[in-house]
Amino acid sequence: VFRDNQIVQERIMDSMIWNEKEESQYLAKHQYPTRGTKINIIDTQVILTLVGVDVSSTWLRSRFCRRTDATDKIVLKKALEFGHAVVVVVNKIDRSSARPDFVVNSTFELFIELNATDEQCDFQVIYASGIKGKAGLSPDNLADDLGPLFEAILRCIPEPRIDKDGALQMLVTNTEYDEHKGRIAIGRLHAGVLQRGMEVKVCTSDETCRYGKVSELFVYENFTRAPVESVVAGDICAVCGITDIMIGETIADKSSGKPLPTIKVEEPTVKMSFSINTSSFVGREVENVILSIEMNIL
Repeated sequence: VFRDNQIVQERIMDSMIWNEKEESQYLAKHQYPTRGTKINIIDTQVILTLVGVDVSSTWLRSRFCRRTDATDKIVLKKALEFGHAVVVVVNKIDRSSARPDFVVNSTFELFIELNATDEQCDFQVIYASGIKGKAGLSPDNLADDLGPLFEAILRCIPEPRIDKDGALQMLVTNTEYDEHKGRIAIGRLHAGVLQRGMEVKVCTSDETCRYGKVSELFVYENFTRAPVESVVAGDICAVCGITDIMIGETIADKSSGKPLPTIKVEEPTVKMSFSINTSSFVGREVENVILSIEMNIL
């Protein structure tokens, strides 16, 4: 991917402006080829106010890797509800304060708390140092690269459930806007083949459908988009030409395509706890505030 003399930016996945400001983003989709298998990597960082964002991107994934260096309980909960297999990656294992055994045990308890199945609880654990680009099956024996992680993905995670010979079905899980190309629909093909210049049916439900034409088609290669003539089921692609496309709609075969189930996003909730003030300064707060205001005025 990189030349020997190439200057690599500090972040690869978290490279958008939002991430640089320590906000949240979910548009990073990158591709890694190994053993003839294409692995699409989707970076999904979530905060409570953007839980719906993560739900939509969960539809892009066929399986899930959980890193244990972030507060991503919501992400894991959604992945387990979707029935995804999980590979647990204990990151930052090179730090002196690393507690790999504690982290693995806590992760197992979290799986049980989130009602994971027996198969999901029997997860593969990979230990890694992201900053050094190393991974391994034990914290004391890391390889020189991330090969063990990708080998675990190929070994432990089944292939996505797709129908390459069926009628075209693609669920739109995200949209972007380009000044020259207009609105771009992003999603994973669940069935069939999508071709550039193809006339398609865009469906919200069985009763609500309209027609459009694919003007340009892209897939993700390494860290960029690459134009292609066709995309087969199982891959993630970006579609141009349908100006009014919306998240949750299905791009289907013009004659026999059927819509996929729409994305259901939970409404955001706020949890608050109220308790009695047991502080030794109880009853004195207002008096102190008034005194402070008077002093500031003077």
